[in-house]
Amino acid sequence: MREKIILGGYETWVEYNERWCCITLFGFETAKHGLVLDVMGSDGHKQVNGFISIGVGLTEKERKELNCYINKKLVVSN
Repeated sequence: MREKIILGGYETWVEYNERWCCITLFGFETAKHGLVLDVMGSDGHKQVNGFISIGVGLTEKERKELNCYINKKLVVSN
């Protein structure tokens, strides 16, 4: 299920895939394809590194906001 967050000052939709331990960022609620980021670490210490590809990545502010969201909002069952 997608959840709306503000990331870098923009409305962004986030969807967590527990099976693959990744999150997908969507620019619009109805978008069919999104940006998939790997979630690393264990509960309470989960994070994304913000690296997408060579020369492309999240800003430091976006990375911090996303990591804050992950650790406060995601409840992952093992």
